[in-house]
Amino acid sequence: CVYKDGKSATAKVSEETLSDIQEYYYLRSSRGGANAKPTGFTVPSLEQAIEKCKGSIMLMLNNAWEYGDEVQSVIKKLEADDIVIIRGATDAEDIAAYIDRNGLPISHICGYFDGTMSSPIKKYVKSALSAGIKIVELSSHNSYSSVFNNSVLSKFKDNGRAFISTTSKELCGEREDIRVDWSDLAARGFSVIETNFPYELVKCIEELESYRATLSSLITKA
Repeated sequence: CVYKDGKSATAKVSEETLSDIQEYYYLRSSRGGANAKPTGFTVPSLEQAIEKCKGSIMLMLNNAWEYGDEVQSVIKKLEADDIVIIRGATDAEDIAAYIDRNGLPISHICGYFDGTMSSPIKKYVKSALSAGIKIVELSSHNSYSSVFNNSVLSKFKDNGRAFISTTSKELCGEREDIRVDWSDLAARGFSVIETNFPYELVKCIEELESYRATLSSLITKA
């Protein structure tokens, strides 16, 4: 954030009230950072951010699992269960308890497994999907990790979505955040991809779907 005069903000969030943050600070452009330009946008509350997204896009909340119950109460109040994804659930029992505690309808929950061995991954995927979620995030810095094997990714077929981030090479087996590697990951079975280049990824997906439809038509004719 920056102050109204454009100077970098120096206060800690814990030292401010929400009203002060929204009155005195402006967001930087894009993903922020010291070199990003100031904008004319103030800091929204979670409720304001969700309201802005309704009817337009989905909203993934990073690091939200720790505050899941409070976040879920805001989501339910706004009837936004269908557009919000809470990211970071690591334990299947916690997921089941969370769903039971908050009741249905409930926001989308993204599980996360931190490991590369095939058997533990498959066990977590099975237990997490059985607990009631539909998305599991996998990651590895090793390009030959079990994370990318069919034996793991086949567990998602007709059951849920495999999610991977290409925002850092360490998260996706040293792959780049580019078209050719998105296509490779999609071919392996990942159907949710986090990227620093959303417009380009959308165009890539549209073209892949077009090719798939054309191929299906040709196969039917043959």
